[in-house]
Amino acid sequence: MANSTNGLDGAMMTFDASQLNSVLAEYLLPNTVVLFIYMVVGLLGNITVILMYTYRIKANKDDRFFIPFLAFFDLLACTIGCTFAISLNLLPIQFMSDVKCKVLWYLNMCTTLNATLMLIVIAVQRYLKVCRPFGAQMTLRKKHIALAVVLLTSSVTAVPATFFYGEIEVVNRQTNVTGFRCGRYNSDQLSSYLSAFNIVLLLMAIFGISSITFLYIQVGRSIYRQVNFRQRFRSSAAVPTDKKPESSTPDSGVESDSNPKVSDVFYDANRREVDDALKNDKPDDRKYSKDSMFSDDEHEIALNNSLKKKNMDNQNREIDANRHRGNRKRKGSIFRVKGMDFNTCIRQYKYSFLFMVISSVFILSFTPRMVIMILEAMDKDFWDNLPDSYIRLCLFFYRLYILNNVINPFLYAAFDVRFRQEIKKLCQRS
Repeated sequence: MANSTNGLDGAMMTFDASQLNSVLAEYLLPNTVVLFIYMVVGLLGNITVILMYTYRIKANKDDRFFIPFLAFFDLLACTIGCTFAISLNLLPIQFMSDVKCKVLWYLNMCTTLNATLMLIVIAVQRYLKVCRPFGAQMTLRKKHIALAVVLLTSSVTAVPATFFYGEIEVVNRQTNVTGFRCGRYNSDQLSSYLSAFNIVLLLMAIFGISSITFLYIQVGRSIYRQVNFRQRFRSSAAVPTDKKPESSTPDSGVESDSNPKVSDVFYDANRREVDDALKNDKPDDRKYSKDSMFSDDEHEIALNNSLKKKNMDNQNREIDANRHRGNRKRKGSIFRVKGMDFNTCIRQYKYSFLFMVISSVFILSFTPRMVIMILEAMDKDFWDNLPDSYIRLCLFFYRLYILNNVINPFLYAAFDVRFRQEIKKLCQRS
């Protein structure tokens, strides 16, 4: 928060420390209200997510495995981050506890790193499931190890904060009022170490954002290739014959399915093979990790990959047969089949898209804080030299990263139908 207590000078020339603190706290009231809303919504939302995915939603645990843990980290980051920020707003020059300051700085940094590192782990899991379905997957043991690494890394990384932050004395140059706030030490002896620490945090942030972006680009490309393959196969399989069906009127546009076509035979045979594989597939028969319980999207990717050669052979035969058919009806069928694939794409790949959106929100909400961190590293008096009219705006963007911890429960509801159903049941009972 700002070191500056030299603003609003005309109204505080005769104030003591308590009165000056009240004036500054009132000035920061809009930011405090926003933080309070963050805390309430994040608290209720993430608790609901933890309870639902732990006790109510049991199916498809592999795709949903990390959701309760991410919600728990979001809950801690939101609660501790908002509590800490609100205390700084309410006690801008009367924060008189060095121990509390150090503890809050440590917990705030630690919980923020937990949630961030968790997103990287989830991105790796989605990459392995979608882009490397036949390769090594994250087993239950590996997932637990990943969680332990996340906790250990964040706990160790946040330790230096206890040396660089604490209770510091501030003096208002106009009123000569002396107060105390929780902030960064201005010691020349620590300046070089603090700069190194900030550089490490900045590099970690850049690495995390770059890794998440790269992994989800690969996931998106893999999904696109899979959907594109399905469209090419189904479009050729769904092409109608030039002969007008007897059961439809000339202008009705309704096709009869009473006479099966060569393309229909090929398509139905392969579609039945995929459906049978989906129905009869057992965990012991899979080529994946033992504890994997695959969602429709990743599991079907694996099955379709194993059937790709046969599908391509059938597709080539269908294309030869379709060359003698009308192009106008072909275009209509392709459009219809592509529309069907587009409408079901989000549903089939819902968890991959869910975590893509969550990560995108994180990047957008954390970028302003990263920019301000760079400005702080370049100018240690950044907050002191900031005009009063910009303090509230900068503080809003500086703490915007908390929004990522708050909004995630709404994203779960948007992408997970089962989660929405359980919420509706809960509301109906109450």
